[in-house]
Amino acid sequence: RWYFYSINQPFDSKQFDENVLPQIIRRFVLTLWNTYSFFVTYAKLDNFEPAKSPKKSDNVLDKWILAKTNQLVATITNSLEKYDPLRAALEIESFVGELSNWYVRRSRKRFWKSENATDQLAAYSTLYMVLRKLNLVLAPFMPFLTEAMYQNFKNDTDTESVHLCDWPKIEKIDEQILTDMKRTREIVELGHHLREEAKIKVRQPLSELKITQAELPTDLIAIALDELNIKKLVFSASSDELITAITPELEMEGLAREIVRAVQALRKNTGLDVADRIVLAYASDDDLIKKTFAEWADYIKGEVLATEIKQEAVNAEEIKVNHHPVRLLVIKN
Repeated sequence: RWYFYSINQPFDSKQFDENVLPQIIRRFVLTLWNTYSFFVTYAKLDNFEPAKSPKKSDNVLDKWILAKTNQLVATITNSLEKYDPLRAALEIESFVGELSNWYVRRSRKRFWKSENATDQLAAYSTLYMVLRKLNLVLAPFMPFLTEAMYQNFKNDTDTESVHLCDWPKIEKIDEQILTDMKRTREIVELGHHLREEAKIKVRQPLSELKITQAELPTDLIAIALDELNIKKLVFSASSDELITAITPELEMEGLAREIVRAVQALRKNTGLDVADRIVLAYASDDDLIKKTFAEWADYIKGEVLATEIKQEAVNAEEIKVNHHPVRLLVIKN
């Protein structure tokens, strides 16, 4: 069904190609399902109750995705009223991509290790509201998938089926947050491009990025800095320039991030659950590895859900982290 809605207008002839179906599943259906599955997994772990959710969030990412959702409802409503399901389908695809690749990815830590319970609850509440509205506007296009999702969303006061629900109302759209986030993402795209040109991966922190754009609000600057792994943004510069000098401190921080990546891969390969706590053991004669574990212990433990880091003999294959040898072992706590 989604293929026929999204390939062209209903009244246009179609040359069906079954080889395109796997592409659609990967591009849209799996992205949607993975986002839904992410929410359900963590909501169950934390016993999230929608009835106890805050009515309003101060987090800029929440404000942005809610504005995008209101924009989506308006667009889909207008498109369907004009008998234009193609535009509606393409808008939904675009929205799901942004929901997964920007909102959920940028908010992931808020769900699984937030030190701020209020912010964590706001993240759950926002994603819940967004998925419910998305489910409603998607229901005419994918009736069976949305029904399966709705049965997990609905509470005792909801109607029996998503197809018995009222169509969502068009609400006021915060155009300013949409504009500001668009500028933020343009800066991020520029920064990634400059990193690629310099052949410096994102896990290696850098000191500064100079850009010609005007300044952003503080909370959006923080997002850009974190996304690009840059310490400082300089606005209204004469030209766009990435400062690529790597100090010993930046090198060590980059190594800590690479260690985290290696441990996360080890967690996954070991079959640990997302919420499992671990003891992390390592062995290395490399001075920088040992210094990094000592000075970045709290960061590493927080990122990989480790309760303890131990330096001891490890019966594991030696790997190279940024060309530095180390043996790693994760033990379920």
